[in-house]
Amino acid sequence: MTRAPAIDAGRAQARRCSVSAKGEKKKQSLYFPVEMLDEMQREADRQERPLSWIMQQAWKLSRDRIMTYPAVDELNASA
Repeated sequence: MTRAPAIDAGRAQARRCSVSAKGEKKKQSLYFPVEMLDEMQREADRQERPLSWIMQQAWKLSRDRIMTYPAVDELNASA
């Protein structure tokens, strides 16, 4: 699997992903720290799956937990 080289190891890197919504695909730029992106890519390589599949599974597994996080305006209201 080929990857775009990291420009600067200390900066976030953009990765174009196909996001599936009811069978439709949509391009979306997501920004990750390079170390995190490299770790996700290594896992995708290990499983011989595309990075987008890894991200979709991560969202499915963490969605319920993330939905419990307060919104930014909720944090500001309590301050």
